[in-house]
Amino acid sequence: MALVTRRVGRRRRGASRYRLGRATTTLRNVSEDAAERSERRRVEAGRRAKELRERIVELAQRRAELSAETRSSGAEQVRVARSNVDRAREAAAEAAERAAAGAESSADVHDRAALLHEQLARADQGRAEEHLRRAAEHRRRAGDDRTLARDNLAEADRRRGPPPSAAAD
Repeated sequence: MALVTRRVGRRRRGASRYRLGRATTTLRNVSEDAAERSERRRVEAGRRAKELRERIVELAQRRAELSAETRSSGAEQVRVARSNVDRAREAAAEAAERAAAGAESSADVHDRAALLHEQLARADQGRAEEHLRRAAEHRRRAGDDRTLARDNLAEADRRRGPPPSAAAD
């Protein structure tokens, strides 16, 4: 609560030149602020309660689905599990391919940077050694990225190979 001070004319010895005046924030302002805060908290609590009720419904539905799956036959459970494994293997293979594409792109960027540094080394008299050193570093990194890309593609091929479920049949 902010207080207003005002200067007074004559003062007693040792007394302040300023006299404390009326408070600028009234009780009404304070109660209105408290009511606004309370309303915001009430709205936020209501929103959160609604989210929790929705989540409880989702979890109950999921629990019902899972219990229905466990009531199915053993052969059905095996079929569903194999299907899930096959989908996971395919997703992992696709992720490995995306990683390989990113590594190949990174290698291309390093090659372009190395080429630029080599051109700068030919054009610049004073810092040619620095540019050549940087070009060599970029070439090394490009080679590392290409090796990583090959490894990721091999991993994708390995994952796409015959599924273990086919070998077990």
